Amino acid sequence: MNKRGSEIEQSSGNHSQTTTQEGYLPHDLQRLINALDKKLLEYLRPLNFTPQQYRVLQIVSQLNPISIGEIARLAVIEQSVVSRMVDQLRYRKILTKAKRSDNGRVVDVQLTTTGRALADELQPVAEAIVKQSTEILTEKERALLTKTLSRVFDHVMATNSAVPETLGSRVSAPDDETGGTPPTIEAIESSSRRAQPVHQSAGSKGGR
Repeated sequence: MNKRGSEIEQSSGNHSQTTTQEGYLPHDLQRLINALDKKLLEYLRPLNFTPQQYRVLQIVSQLNPISIGEIARLAVIEQSVVSRMVDQLRYRKILTKAKRSDNGRVVDVQLTTTGRALADELQPVAEAIVKQSTEILTEKERALLTKTLSRVFDHVMATNSAVPETLGSRVSAPDDETGGTPPTIEAIESSSRRAQPVHQSAGSKGGR
């Protein structure tokens, strides 16, 4: 383990416990991700790196070479966003990209020598953060946590409908205070355009 990883293990966190909206899985997971990213950012910020860029770097370092589409699938990030991040890292000579010889529509991404050195330097840091964050769990609990999260993720990705039909049919926009249905954005914009000439006309009369 390098120096940065050792520093993380030696540090102790005496943060007060806060429990807000516990039991809502997306909130609980996002709160955990934000807390872990905050720790990681202490080491990424001097390198002008974001947590998302580091996830891309991690994936490429493990599956080098890999297509942009596959990075997007594994990271669950829009392909257009991944493509921009790859271009940013390519500009910094951390990654390279090239069209696949047998399929010009597929773009493969690889680490440069600089990228490999950076990935090797940051990996122990990321691992130390996870180790410190899960030290309250037993080895069996850590294995179960990883397995459970993987099962939930696979299930979510395999589920076609975003909302169960029985619930989706009940979701509707709330009525306004007058008891009617709120106007659409298009109706508001249309009303605004119709009102605009009236204000202009009033202004021109005032200027005479």
